[in-house]
Amino acid sequence: MNKHTRRCCVLNCRNSNYKILSKTKTKLFKFPRNVNRCRDWVCAIGDPSVASCTWETLITHGYVCKDHFEEKYVTAIQGITVNAVPTIFPYLRTPLSEPQLLLFDESVPVQKKRWKTDAMV
Repeated sequence: MNKHTRRCCVLNCRNSNYKILSKTKTKLFKFPRNVNRCRDWVCAIGDPSVASCTWETLITHGYVCKDHFEEKYVTAIQGITVNAVPTIFPYLRTPLSEPQLLLFDESVPVQKKRWKTDAMV
């Protein structure tokens, strides 16, 4: 397998950027670097294993394929709009609990936490 193979991190999604794994190459989008938007994606995906990843791991190695975004958020030029959040999932999800989200929140570096609070004021 190609060492640069990227896979969608959504539960039960087999899409990747490698044809043999998913029959066709699928467009994948990295998690947003903005802490609040990244957290929105984590909440939307609703998978505790994603929530337990650090912010840094998600923005470096986390991908979600275009199949999980409404068409109105997918653009030809940049890929997805700035306010895009994945909302299409092939399974029923239960919302993440506060302790599960706390794992993600605690992984955000101190500088980013300060930025997050300053931006909210």
